[in-house]
Amino acid sequence: MQEHLDANLVKVTLDWQPKYAIDLLHEVTEFNDSPLGSFSNVAHYLLMKKAKENNITVILSGQGADEILCGYKKFVGFYFLDLLRKKKICSFLFELACFLLRKTTINQFKFNEAKRYIPFIKKQKNAQILSEKLLDNYRPKPVGIKSGQTLSERQFEDVSKYSVPYLTHYEDRMSMAWAREVRLPFLDFRLVEFCLRLPENIKIRNGWTKYILREALNDVLPKSIAWRKDKQGFVNPQEEWLKNELKEDVIKILSPDALIFKMDLVNRNAFMKMYKDYCENKSSNVWYRDVFAPLALEIWLQINKEFILNE
Repeated sequence: MQEHLDANLVKVTLDWQPKYAIDLLHEVTEFNDSPLGSFSNVAHYLLMKKAKENNITVILSGQGADEILCGYKKFVGFYFLDLLRKKKICSFLFELACFLLRKTTINQFKFNEAKRYIPFIKKQKNAQILSEKLLDNYRPKPVGIKSGQTLSERQFEDVSKYSVPYLTHYEDRMSMAWAREVRLPFLDFRLVEFCLRLPENIKIRNGWTKYILREALNDVLPKSIAWRKDKQGFVNPQEEWLKNELKEDVIKILSPDALIFKMDLVNRNAFMKMYKDYCENKSSNVWYRDVFAPLALEIWLQINKEFILNE
């Protein structure tokens, strides 16, 4: 892209070592004012710090493009379900073949990520570590595949309730922590309304997600970028750290005195067994977020315990 645009490139390296990770999780949680979703939140915080050091005030973000143009892998699943419900078997088989032949989304499928959209598996996973007290009153928001939900309905929910509010919240908090301004061109309300009204088969077509965007930029961007197959976000060693370098820190923070256990939110024995299996690679059914979410919640509770416990 630098060569294509003939632009000046500001290349930065995020200096982030395991020994700083826990302190950074606390620091970033305070700015975020809610439990973090992953180490990517910290990476974004450090990126905004680098932007300030390089006197870059305004940053353009691509948030929203995947939600309004069906860029996420999950949308392919919703699209396939739509085709099957409408009995468009030939279209379903054609698209399935295209995705398999192009080696795009389906070839990047990971069960550990997909399970959160499968209601039965999601319920079973939550039941493993949540306390009985919490399970008795457990009424989670249904973020998985709902019976009869269409692709367009799921897109609307991601824009209005799930993905976009979460992502823009932490991007805004991390940028404001360093007095940087993030702008979101893909979330211009006119573009959002236009894209959400588009037929599904021009957003997902011939084995490609975001098809209409790729076509629109076909003569503007290099083909290797416009038709790129893989999707790459912030790369960070969160799984490696949780299993190795940060293992002692995780066990220390989630000791028997941790608030998530004292408040009877999480069953510690169940969590520690799951964490042990995760560290020893005994279960392919445990995702890093299954471990990170209780850790992030505990850090947030510790920061705010004087208000939560009225101490």
